[in-house]
Amino acid sequence: MLVRDPAKARAFEGRTAMVVGDLRDATSVAPALAGAVAVASALGPVG
Repeated sequence: MLVRDPAKARAFEGRTAMVVGDLRDATSVAPALAGAVAVASALGPVG
């Protein structure tokens, strides 16, 4: 799971791997997609 702020994703802690990054930065997205068979996006507004 790609997250900007891990503190806001605590509900998923221990249930999925988290990668801190920014969806607008391809170099931070790549590690979150490594080995994935599916992608679900919950992209919301920044700020």
